[in-house]
Amino acid sequence: MIPTEIWVLPRPRPDAYVGSFPLHFEKKLWRLLGCPEKVLHPFGGLAEIGDSVDLNETTAPTWVGDAHDLHWIADDTYDLVILDAPYSDEESETLYGTPKL
Repeated sequence: MIPTEIWVLPRPRPDAYVGSFPLHFEKKLWRLLGCPEKVLHPFGGLAEIGDSVDLNETTAPTWVGDAHDLHWIADDTYDLVILDAPYSDEESETLYGTPKL
């Protein structure tokens, strides 16, 4: 049997950033997965835990860059990678000017 986890999370975040996680989601997921030490968010300038990569420098990511090409990040340095990419190819192009996912 697979355990079921149900969360009721407020929405939207106070910053109202398009595509951001609901409040408390990231911390709940991190705890559920055993509190991994090194976390990477390739699409997450507003990440609360770990390192983040984002095209939008105003979100204050760890690195400003495109998640389509992360060759410059060492391939064995993270315990957990959380991907919250744009929800469609159209959104990717319209909001961020990036190619299809």
